[in-house]
Amino acid sequence: MSGLISEIQRGCLDDGVSVESLLRRVKLAATKLDLGQLETWVDNELNGYSRGELPEHRKLHGQPAAWNPYNGWIPIQTADEFMTDLLSTARVAQSIGSLRDLVSREGNGLYHFPIHTEIVNEINKLMNIQTPRMVVQIPRGGIVGILDFVRNKVLDWSIEMERSGVLGDGFTFNATEVESAKTVMTTFNIGSIGNFAGNMGDGNISGDIALTDASVTDIRDKMEQLRDVAP
Repeated sequence: MSGLISEIQRGCLDDGVSVESLLRRVKLAATKLDLGQLETWVDNELNGYSRGELPEHRKLHGQPAAWNPYNGWIPIQTADEFMTDLLSTARVAQSIGSLRDLVSREGNGLYHFPIHTEIVNEINKLMNIQTPRMVVQIPRGGIVGILDFVRNKVLDWSIEMERSGVLGDGFTFNATEVESAKTVMTTFNIGSIGNFAGNMGDGNISGDIALTDASVTDIRDKMEQLRDVAP
């Protein structure tokens, strides 16, 4: 009977096996190997990140845009580095299953991730044109990148387990394998990836909203407070 690690590896190479199915197998292995950190990461990916800082692979950079009832979505432009980072970063906390469902639908358009209401309200105070909604526009490839990252990370982990002699017998592991797995986890990094940057596609470039230096100065302190608490 093949071990659980080999089963996980086969699943990584089979696109017909969903990422969430892979993660459930990793959770089983992590529980039996007493790898608490790995189990926590798997739970967050399966159920969504509800608290704490998001890992880098869950932060995507896109185009911030505001809704205009006459022109549709119009880009938000600012030369301030802090504001650019704040407004262009989508914090993707949803479960891996909901992300897979999102990209499984037809179409290659842009996905909209809402900017926090309090941030929108602060910016509206300094603009001549009021807008009820602001979003970060993310291309489909950005979401696919999260799914690919998780699948690749699971494969990397399973390879490191195999290199250390951790394969298991069915769904069980012996004491030596448990200790070897813990040793591997002292150096194995979970949840690290660069931000996605890609072609944002065709957009509405008329009537851009420009945040001036004065506007940025007025709201910078408020934005710094909100950035860490905004979902």
